[in-house]
Amino acid sequence: MEASVPWRFDKKLEWWGVLGNHDYGGMCYVKGWDQQVLYTWDSTKWVMPGQYWMRSVQYKNMKMDIFFVDGSWKDTKDGGGGLGPTGFKHNICQGEEAKTATGILVCKKPGPLPGYGPGGDTCGDTGPSSGGQCENWFKALWDAEYKWLMDKVPKSDADWQIVVTHYPGHDALGHAGKGYVDWMTWGPLMGIDLIITGHKHYQRIYKGKFPPEFGNWDKGTVSVITGGGGGITSDNPGRISRDGHDDSYGFMEFHATLHEINITTYSHGGIHGAMVARNSTIVTPVTKKPDDEIIKAGLDPLNLLKRREITV
Repeated sequence: MEASVPWRFDKKLEWWGVLGNHDYGGMCYVKGWDQQVLYTWDSTKWVMPGQYWMRSVQYKNMKMDIFFVDGSWKDTKDGGGGLGPTGFKHNICQGEEAKTATGILVCKKPGPLPGYGPGGDTCGDTGPSSGGQCENWFKALWDAEYKWLMDKVPKSDADWQIVVTHYPGHDALGHAGKGYVDWMTWGPLMGIDLIITGHKHYQRIYKGKFPPEFGNWDKGTVSVITGGGGGITSDNPGRISRDGHDDSYGFMEFHATLHEINITTYSHGGIHGAMVARNSTIVTPVTKKPDDEIIKAGLDPLNLLKRREITV
């Protein structure tokens, strides 16, 4: 279906963000990602105060808690980063190991440059001090995030709990028996209503039993891949249409009330830039399960919920 929805833009709107693999450098880790964080204090609209953070938003009759999660550990060896279909390694820490058709990718800063920190393979005080330390640095980052999530999410008293992260919801993070989050299971039990993601170069909404690519998202939490990025290459080969009636690229509009969030997906519009609405999906609130049910499901192997209960 086609829609004639006018663009609405407010210059006062803030941009809230979270880092992904290409913010670190894609196949590297020293490409100035920390400058994106620091820019928060030099801008009136850009908001990304850390690698992971949360924002509580109080509207007239409802409250949202939004958790911004850095899942970049996923693109390290420990997180499963390996050779992709084109022969490139999805490993932020690989550095000079990344052999490409044009030679060897050197994971080094050109510095020292003003505001760019030291040169070489170190991030100085803001990141890995060397390529050999990179893997453990990202692992420690995720370990800290997991403990943070297990503290902040159960405490939320908002009407809506939303996770924003770069990697799709079907990508689990961490190791079983430690800091493990499988969003498909973890989300509904923890009361997460919606997971907003990117990384993949297409649009998807995972709700109920469709689409069935990664199992059934039928326990309450809805997960979306916004489809707004991807450069010139779509992950939907052969599905890009000239008239824009496909889900390869596009954007999503979210309209929230106390009782529901309506998600409308729009395509890239094709060669004529048409306004093509592809999907409309309703998200309803998910009720967080009691702590004992979460523990019984094995989602608290570090006993963080029990420690929270006895903290005074």
